[in-house]
Amino acid sequence: MTKAEDSTDRAKTNAKGQGGKTQAQTNGNADPSKNDAGGKGNVRQTYTIKNIFLGHTKDGRNQKDFETIYPADVLKIIRKEAVYISLWFIAACTILILNYFRTFNLIFGIGPERLSFAYFIYFIASGLLGGVVFELSCFCTVVAKGYWHKDRRMWRLLSPLVSMGTAFIIGAMAGAGLLSGENSSTNSWAIAIGFFAGYFADEAAGKMKEIALVFFGKTSAEEQRVEEIISNADQNKDDGQDNGDQDNGEQDDDEQDDGEQVNDRQVNDSNP
Repeated sequence: MTKAEDSTDRAKTNAKGQGGKTQAQTNGNADPSKNDAGGKGNVRQTYTIKNIFLGHTKDGRNQKDFETIYPADVLKIIRKEAVYISLWFIAACTILILNYFRTFNLIFGIGPERLSFAYFIYFIASGLLGGVVFELSCFCTVVAKGYWHKDRRMWRLLSPLVSMGTAFIIGAMAGAGLLSGENSSTNSWAIAIGFFAGYFADEAAGKMKEIALVFFGKTSAEEQRVEEIISNADQNKDDGQDNGDQDNGEQDDDEQDDGEQVNDRQVNDSNP
C-alpha cells in the first residue's frame, strides 16, 4: 500500500468516526426516551411529564405567561356570566335536595301519594344540572383558549332553560313508556336520565324527532329523498353484482382454456 492510499484510508476512517459521534450527540439531545426499550409508551409518558413540569399547555400559553388576553370591559362580562352559570348550578343542586325531602309537596299542598310530581321535579332539576355542567365545561374551555365572544351570549344565557325543557319532555316520554317500553319510577333513574337529557340536549332532541316520525310520519319531501337513496343503493348493488358475474365468467373461460392446453400437452407427451 502506498502512502497516498494509506492517508486516504485514514481520512475516511476519521470522517466516519466524527459522523457517528455527531449522530449520537444529535440522538441524545433529541429525546432520551426514544432510545428506551419502552417505545411509544415512554415517549408519551415523557411528553406528559414535560407538559406538567415545563408548563406546556394546550392553549398555547407559556410558563409564567399569566397576563390575560381580554380587556377590562370584557373581563367584567366574563365574570358576570361565570356568576350567572354558577347560580344555576347552585339552584339545580338546591332543588334536588329540597325535592328529596318533599319540600315542594308541602309548599303546594300536594299529598305524598302524588309521586309523579316529585318524579318530574327530579327530571327538571337533573336536566338543569346536566345542562349547566356542560355549559360550565364549554365556558371554561372557550375562555382559557381565547375563543370567548359576545355572539355566544344568548346560548350561554338560555342553554339552562333548553336543558330543563328537554329533560321535562324526556321524563314525560319515559313515564309513558315511549323510550324503552318500560317505566321506571325510581328517583335515581329519573335523576340519571334527566341529567343525560340535559347534558346531551342535542342527542335527546334527535331521539324525540325519531319518536315524532313514528307518530306523525315523514313528510313527502323526506319520503322522496329516502326512496331516492334506496333506489340508488339498489342500483349500485345490481351494478356491482353484474360486474362480479362478468369477472367470474371471464375467469371460468380462462380456466377452461388452461384446462384445454393442459390436456393437449398431456396428449402430445403420451404420443411417441
